[in-house]
Amino acid sequence: MNMQWCRRGGCISSVRRAFTLIEVVMVLTIIVVLAAIAVPRYGRVMGRYRADIAARRVVTDFEWARTEARATSGVVTVAFEPAPRNCLRISALAALDDSSESYIVHFDNAPYQAQLVSAVFGTDQSVNFDGFGQPDSGGTVVVESGGIRRTIVLNVETGWALVQ
Repeated sequence: MNMQWCRRGGCISSVRRAFTLIEVVMVLTIIVVLAAIAVPRYGRVMGRYRADIAARRVVTDFEWARTEARATSGVVTVAFEPAPRNCLRISALAALDDSSESYIVHFDNAPYQAQLVSAVFGTDQSVNFDGFGQPDSGGTVVVESGGIRRTIVLNVETGWALVQ
């Protein structure tokens, strides 16, 4: 078939070069529906992820304080400060980025973006590990992100922390 003849409008079947408005609206509607389904699920997944990593951070810091107490044969205190500070502090350890400061984890910051709901160890919000790595009291720490809560339990007999 001669292309020149088709360009002048003489072709029986014309070549379509664009989408119709109805096709574009249908595709956009499908995208919006899929996004409406995916966004809440993504939010729940991110909340669960953030609560899990905040809880794992607490467990890891308990183990770090316990190990440091045993290594130095001294007392290491892990203190929790819920709102408004929303942090964990280990005064016997140096900060990772500035050795002149004490070790602090702010749960407001990324990647946690979580809330320290409560920390209960007997009558206060801190626990002391002695020179043998034993805590002076057991207790619980509760962190939350996106409506998902994780509870960390510190066993007074073993000194081990566990996420429930």
